[in-house]
Amino acid sequence: MNDRGAERWVKLMNATLDATGGHMTDDPRVRIAINTFLMHFLGKYAQEFNFGDIGAFGETNAAVA
Repeated sequence: MNDRGAERWVKLMNATLDATGGHMTDDPRVRIAINTFLMHFLGKYAQEFNFGDIGAFGETNAAVA
């Protein structure tokens, strides 16, 4: 994956999550948990494939120390 591919993936993932939000649940913690999961692995991929900050998914849970 490169910067361009990662940026496109984030854009498409956000669009998908936004479009299907009504099917998830009325609990706002669900989207925050999904965002946290995606940001964790996107950070790992960014490090592995050497691409920079390409965007975010929105609100996430605080990091656990």
